[in-house]
Amino acid sequence: MQHILKRLEIIKASIPLEDIEIIELQVMKIQKLQIDEKVQTILNHIENSNFEPVLNLITDYINRFSGVQIYTDPKIQGLRVELKILEKEFLQLSDKKSGIQNQIEDFNHQYMIKLGWLISKVLLAKTDKKWKNLDENFKEFEDFEREFRKEQKKEESKKTVTAEEKKELKKLYREASKLCHPDVVSAENPRTG
Repeated sequence: MQHILKRLEIIKASIPLEDIEIIELQVMKIQKLQIDEKVQTILNHIENSNFEPVLNLITDYINRFSGVQIYTDPKIQGLRVELKILEKEFLQLSDKKSGIQNQIEDFNHQYMIKLGWLISKVLLAKTDKKWKNLDENFKEFEDFEREFRKEQKKEESKKTVTAEEKKELKKLYREASKLCHPDVVSAENPRTG
């Protein structure tokens, strides 16, 4: 009820200002709410551009409910607006975070692909008998090699198309060719052919 009353007050204030855009916006928003016959009458007058009785009808309607008003703490209303703003900022930051995480993942992948062979050689050299902690160095080498091979397979899978994918591509190409064939297009739309 409060939303309807507040929107009617906005309409009432917009009529002397002759601000049709605000009036139309408020009408659209009120129509989405559950309204009674009196509000519907007001909206009908507005939609029919019959503004003469609208101010009196709105005033009567608002006065009818002015005796009984639900108290809403202004602090809560302010906090709701702040919460909406914070939600919007949170969504923007979440999107930004996702973008940065994708960049980090891409960097790590490229790092592994471009420099993996060099790091692998360095780790292998560490396993030489001259180095201390041979077992630890060799385990580090094996772990890196496993990760490096995994990234290489990812890179190779990006470049290759499976037989099933090739078959699907050919099928889609044939369908697209049929749709774009000049005889088919001109038969469906004689103006183009």
